[in-house]
Amino acid sequence: MKEQLTNSLLQWTQSSQKWIRSDQGSDQHLIYGHGCNGWGIQTIQKAFSAFAILGSNDLVEADIQPKLLQQAKGLLRYNLETHHSGNLTCGDESKWGHTWISVLGIERMMHSIETLESHLDDEINSLIKRVFISEANWLLNNYSIEAGEVKNNKPESNLWNGAFLHRVASMYPEIPEAGNLQEQGIKFLINGISIAEDKESLTEYDGISVSENHIGGNFFDTFSLNHHGYLNVGYMVICLSNIAMYHFSCKHNGFKAPEALYHHAKELWNLIKTFTFDDGRLWRVGGDTRIPYCYCQDYALPMWCWVEDYLKEDCSDWINNWLQQVYTEQNSNRDGSYLGERLEIMKNISPLYYTRLETDRANTLSFALRWAGSSKADIPSKREITQWSDTYHGSSAIHGKNRLASFTWKSGKGPTATCLPPDDSSLCEWSVNGIGNVKGTSFIYTVNSSNFVNNNFEAGFLTGGKISFAEEGHIAEQFSGPENFAYGYLICMALPDDNTMIILQKVYAEKFLYLKESYGLNWSIPNDVFNHSKRHYETPEKQFLHSPIDKNIKVETPWLLVDHKLGITSLDHSSPLTLITADQRSAGIKSNSHKPHNHLAGGSLFIDRVQVSPKKYEPYDSFEKDEALYLAAVSIHSNTNTSLLEQSKKNNSMNWNHEGLQKAIVKGQDEITYEIIANLNNQSIIWQGNKPWQQTGTIEELGSNKLILDPGSAIVNRI
Repeated sequence: MKEQLTNSLLQWTQSSQKWIRSDQGSDQHLIYGHGCNGWGIQTIQKAFSAFAILGSNDLVEADIQPKLLQQAKGLLRYNLETHHSGNLTCGDESKWGHTWISVLGIERMMHSIETLESHLDDEINSLIKRVFISEANWLLNNYSIEAGEVKNNKPESNLWNGAFLHRVASMYPEIPEAGNLQEQGIKFLINGISIAEDKESLTEYDGISVSENHIGGNFFDTFSLNHHGYLNVGYMVICLSNIAMYHFSCKHNGFKAPEALYHHAKELWNLIKTFTFDDGRLWRVGGDTRIPYCYCQDYALPMWCWVEDYLKEDCSDWINNWLQQVYTEQNSNRDGSYLGERLEIMKNISPLYYTRLETDRANTLSFALRWAGSSKADIPSKREITQWSDTYHGSSAIHGKNRLASFTWKSGKGPTATCLPPDDSSLCEWSVNGIGNVKGTSFIYTVNSSNFVNNNFEAGFLTGGKISFAEEGHIAEQFSGPENFAYGYLICMALPDDNTMIILQKVYAEKFLYLKESYGLNWSIPNDVFNHSKRHYETPEKQFLHSPIDKNIKVETPWLLVDHKLGITSLDHSSPLTLITADQRSAGIKSNSHKPHNHLAGGSLFIDRVQVSPKKYEPYDSFEKDEALYLAAVSIHSNTNTSLLEQSKKNNSMNWNHEGLQKAIVKGQDEITYEIIANLNNQSIIWQGNKPWQQTGTIEELGSNKLILDPGSAIVNRI
């Protein structure tokens, strides 16, 4: 592993030479990338990590090491001298530091500073001390601790700021403020992975009470995290990665790590294991607003190193499997970069953001080169949580042997569903997956949710709620901010058969509107470098391989089998599925009213789409208020085959008007037939029948065997 990591980083440093320049002609001060304040500076810090770890690595050829070491020192000097305490300015002529996020980059490069310590002279060490004490004093005297489940949600920054304060106190115990820095650092850490119950805790860390210093819970009691306004699995990982950075510094320096550093860390790790594929990719059940396979995913590497060292759980499979994906992508690039081909448009539009993502990967690989496999971890890492739910986010997730199934209402780009085999993360994409979409005459579209209820039962779940489609960016002065223009109701059920998911949906015009496009379902099938850019598709009529370089095609079919394992069928035999292959990459950074131009940075994955009743209106068509825009009823099957899909087609059905309601009949792989009766109408309906086996949504009993089903509710019976 060490040799592969070294070779990968060497390729990257060679490809990075085009991004390196000297400051005012001096090789003593080098800049990687833009060099501006903020992410420009943190990008330099992460690039330094990669150069430094190689410059002091015995696996690197002796004739290469001196240049790497010289460049590492140049990057470090520039970084230290452009701080508020230094004599230079950043690329935008400002000085960096003294903010809530300033020490993040320092924490992320500490493993390389420590590795390089025998090569650092008194001048650089003096600069390090000056910057560190300046930042620590600013945090101590000018920055208050905040925490909250929704408002003031700051778990990751409380962790890196707390770790940094404790770090400076440990590095420089002779300074008069060392005691105060250490104490404030512990208080920050207590409010990192914090939950509401902490306010009643009797725990003390180094004599500091948890309850007396509890500001708020950043995590819900389920350890869900509402960061950036959605269920953010990625930032759960970021939290543990920051714990890892100070943990290993303490190990390297012989410091006693503060007990508060690990506050609730094991409980959070137990959940993250549930949200991880066998191949190491994160199963982001709450979606994302940024780039797949980047940033948060990269920082799983430091997390796994910490788990092995602190919890003694063997993460070697996750580490090696993730690294193989990294090497696969790097080898597909022509220049040795990590993301050059997949993010080519971004590289040309925003070198600042592109180099930020490149250095996240380089930084985490340098961390792995330093610490992965450095300690004996002989406890098998087993998932302790196989079924999980969270009320606030309306999230349900099941990690079964044959199926991963999830639905989350408060997700990154809108509600999202996933259903796929646990051993193939390349099939997973979560951007408004399974929801469908409508597009009017604007250019920024968002999907929101409300009135959702999740019902979880053994090995399955049933959820229902309302979805709203909003648009903004009209060419008209009178519009400001997003306006809802369509709405609908959706039911999602994971059958307790470790195989099947059902999605029923119906969408209406909220007002008179002009529409350019509409489609139901919108199930995403990535087809990019991580599956070697080739998918095998099979329908009742034919089977074929498709690559993004092939001609774009459109296929209608009652069912579709993907790579001999993922199946999708239409329950409505009059509305077939439509497979539409990708002609350009999507899954880019989310656009919003503050940053409407994000889409210009391009996508990151070729994604084929499976839709129901896709329609494009040229130039547009008009619809009246409450007019139906699309209906969709589908079943998704994990680890299936053509025979089972044919049986599904014969056994399953959809009735859109069953006594005013919608009824789906589905036979599961457990040989049980399920009757799902849903109200996808825009008014409440009375239903008469026996007490249901399961139900979701707002349902009122009217007496003997009578129920009022509000829109977005459903009942299920087993036949």
